[in-house]
Amino acid sequence: MSGSKRINNTIQSGRKSAAFIFLFVLFFMIVGVLAFQHIENWSFIEALYFVSATLTTVGYGDITPVTFAGRLLTVVYMWIGVTVAATAIGLVGSVLLHKKIGAE
Repeated sequence: MSGSKRINNTIQSGRKSAAFIFLFVLFFMIVGVLAFQHIENWSFIEALYFVSATLTTVGYGDITPVTFAGRLLTVVYMWIGVTVAATAIGLVGSVLLHKKIGAE
């Protein structure tokens, strides 16, 4: 297999992986929003804001869970969410890098 064909296959594989991880992040956010809405009795916007701040590790602290279940969910959500977000960023970077290498 030639070098350019191998790079093209890598780019295609990277795009599929990036699409999968994007859909997984979206699914993960939706599940988080729905869970926090239910457990903490937050509005959609409050839950979305909290989930976004948590996944991006900003964590302003202006909205915090007060129930035991909400705090437990937050701990699990943080550990899984930061891993998912870092993987998503890494995959996007990898696809862009392989695309740039393929263009040269």
